[in-house]
Amino acid sequence: MICNLIISATTVELAGGLGRTSETSGLRIDVQPAFERVSYIGVNEARQYARPGATVSVSFESAQTFASLADAETYILGLPADLIDQTGAVATLGHEVVTMTVAGTLSPDAAGVYLFRGDQQGRPSYEKGTSGVVGYSEIYWDADISEWTIAHLTSLSPVAIDSWSSSSDVATPDLATGWTAVSPATGTPVITAGTTVTPSLTIYDAEAIVSAAHQGATVRLSVNLSGRLTSP
Repeated sequence: MICNLIISATTVELAGGLGRTSETSGLRIDVQPAFERVSYIGVNEARQYARPGATVSVSFESAQTFASLADAETYILGLPADLIDQTGAVATLGHEVVTMTVAGTLSPDAAGVYLFRGDQQGRPSYEKGTSGVVGYSEIYWDADISEWTIAHLTSLSPVAIDSWSSSSDVATPDLATGWTAVSPATGTPVITAGTTVTPSLTIYDAEAIVSAAHQGATVRLSVNLSGRLTSP
């Protein structure tokens, strides 16, 4: 898991991030819906009105291994200054996902960022959009014909898929060369690999209470976050 606390222009990595070896444990999430309670004078009735802005609290332990003891100490010594003013802070928690970015003048337009979907026929596959919806695209290894394929759904009735292919027998599509369009598709795709953090939880008006210690180059954090589930 990756947890970033964003305070103005500063990002504090509380779990994962920056390519460091890291792990988290003891993740706990508590959500407290916000209600307005109203009682009517002279009437034996009480009602609850849900209001936006439910609060949430998150706690976890994290361990991050730095390149050196000096780097670990620098990180810990910098935490008080980073956390002294948390006005308007936003915390994001999620997972780092491998991406493939397809670029080029393509018809149909299959360019964009594809997220890792899982292994298919022993090699990674990636997708963009919503499966079964026009515009959905995927990158995968077709073992039957030994080709990498970019497939783009252009129509549902009748089903029509335009594609590009590469016969490069490599582990990932960004290493493939010689991409060619399969008619009626046109253009030459260029693929680059990257990563992104897909937040599964965003906390607004976040407050972080952090305890830190290190053992050698490994920094261990005890983190407690609280805030709102809706944007102010």
